[in-house]
Amino acid sequence: MSIGVLIGNLGTPRSTSVGDVKKYLREFLMDPFVINKPTFLRWILVNALIVPLRGARSARAYQKAWMPEGSPLFVFSQRLQKEVQKKLGGDFKVSLGMRYGEPSLSEALTELKDCSQIILFPQYPQYAQSSYQTWLDEAMKAADELGLKEKIKIIEPFFKDENYLRAQAQSIATALQKEKVPADFVLFSFHGLPESHLQNGPRAKNHNCFVSSCLTELTEDNKWCYRAECYVVARQIAQRLSLSETQWGVSFQSRLGPEPWISPFTDQVIPKLAKEYLNLAVVMPAFTADCLETLEEIGIEAKKEFLQAGGKNFVAVPCMNDQTVWVESMTEMVKNIL
Repeated sequence: MSIGVLIGNLGTPRSTSVGDVKKYLREFLMDPFVINKPTFLRWILVNALIVPLRGARSARAYQKAWMPEGSPLFVFSQRLQKEVQKKLGGDFKVSLGMRYGEPSLSEALTELKDCSQIILFPQYPQYAQSSYQTWLDEAMKAADELGLKEKIKIIEPFFKDENYLRAQAQSIATALQKEKVPADFVLFSFHGLPESHLQNGPRAKNHNCFVSSCLTELTEDNKWCYRAECYVVARQIAQRLSLSETQWGVSFQSRLGPEPWISPFTDQVIPKLAKEYLNLAVVMPAFTADCLETLEEIGIEAKKEFLQAGGKNFVAVPCMNDQTVWVESMTEMVKNIL
């Protein structure tokens, strides 16, 4: 019997039509792990405010990033699935499942129901309840309904894994070497989170992640702190790229709504960097595959902000996607859990 591997990611609208984007946003934002409010209040926020106000705007953003084959996140994830399948060989069966939209986690697990073991591999390097936790909970729910729970093994957030760090550093170095002008500064832009998610998540244990030490060391107390994990990744990659302390920084993107989010904010940091540096590279290590947040928010909008603020050269470094270095690293991570 073969060993199953389920590669998972967030999900994507079926198309760039306003209707499909609104449908996706409703499913995504009604998740209590994403908007941690009572159900009735969350329903009002999503259906009466956020989706009506953001639906058409989000659809336009998706149109800018959409590929001829479809959604970037789905296209790159499907390519990754095929490459990992090739690398692992016939003793394995690799499927793809999204938390929201298609293919669903139930569909992906059904493809693996005859496997002797099933390895869940959510593509989230850092832990967050609105990404890793919600994907894992939904996958385990589907596995339980299909009678597969006893077969499951789980790859936990891999932000410290040498395979991941090596692949990220090599991918970034290769991309920067292709540029005609070297970057004066490298900004590590991670997906943002509401501050409340850091304090009140299921694994947070009321950790105070806003003490300065949380940004400089990882301990037993903050090992599930998303912000601390992001800084670990940035420090490790900066070291592998031989960047000095003055050549790199960290910021957080993609905030939504009025509540406090972790800072500094990418869209506020970039114009300031344009006053100091002519050549900026932005890397996004929270994402293993390019998507709306990397291609449109950073590759288009952030670039425009940097150039308008006086910067000269802006590089949005591509995610690892289906690059060989990431495929090889993933296969090692799969084999290590067996």
